[in-house]
Amino acid sequence: MLEAITSWLEAHRTVAVSVVVLSAAMAVGSAVALPWVVASLPADFFSSPRALSPPWLARRPAAKWAVWVLRNVVGAVLVVVGVGLLVLPGQGLLAIMVGIAFLQFPGKHRLERWLAHRRRVWRALNWVRRRMGKEEFKRGERGAG
Repeated sequence: MLEAITSWLEAHRTVAVSVVVLSAAMAVGSAVALPWVVASLPADFFSSPRALSPPWLARRPAAKWAVWVLRNVVGAVLVVVGVGLLVLPGQGLLAIMVGIAFLQFPGKHRLERWLAHRRRVWRALNWVRRRMGKEEFKRGERGAG
């Protein structure tokens, strides 16, 4: 079995090196970007009953559509990368959480709140916020929305 893996890696050296480089880039990228994103969320993000859009967005339909597309593309990429980071070096669960925060689908805010209120996730999110000098997230109803 080990011989088969070794021979495959030798035959596909470019793929193996690409996976290692991509894995390292994702680990560094998530270590830099994800704490910034978590710190930029408002402290009441998980305690408010519903996520609200900025008022200027409602007055500009083209901007609203562009923001919707951009958020969903970024969110989908983060979720996919997060799933990859579950088996590669990096912060997979945090990437998935931030990706879900970007995505827009029915029941999303309730799912975000349910996930964020998991004890280990809540501690990790607030640890990041403390390290970035931000107020901890306010706790609302557990998993409700």
